[in-house]
Amino acid sequence: MRARPSLAALSACFGAIAGCHERGAPEPPAPVSAPATPDRLAAGEHLSESETAFGLPLPAGMRLVRHFDDAAYFNGELAFDAVLEHVRARVRTEAVQLLSQGAVFPRAVVAGGDPKRLLRIELSEAPRGVQLHVKDITPPPAVTGVSEAEIWRKAGRNPDGTPIDQNTVY
Repeated sequence: MRARPSLAALSACFGAIAGCHERGAPEPPAPVSAPATPDRLAAGEHLSESETAFGLPLPAGMRLVRHFDDAAYFNGELAFDAVLEHVRARVRTEAVQLLSQGAVFPRAVVAGGDPKRLLRIELSEAPRGVQLHVKDITPPPAVTGVSEAEIWRKAGRNPDGTPIDQNTVY
């Protein structure tokens, strides 16, 4: 008989717990999509199939061979004329120098890119396709707010052009 009061108390607890939860209350909706993060592609976004050099999109099939802070070399088994027309359509330049086995864009700006960034683009025929060399030739910003003597001192020279330290070779 002692078990009956315990069972009654236990069932009362379960009843109280069950009564606290309303079955008719709607549950919050699940999130439709997670917010975009910088290391993930958005829905419908694809990876770029071609390389870029200093903002210049290169034709598909060009692969990076070497790169430096201010230059990059690409190689691809493509027709020279196709690469030349691809680059010509994507840069603004005053002149193109056609050579016997290549072409040079001496001072080019990427169309739609930073107008202050100057590039020197060299195309040459390679044994297996085309080699493309892109070099950033943007001049450094002009020094302002510094006296002429300070400019000479930073260069390691006296204002007359002689080295400050005679034992240092510049």
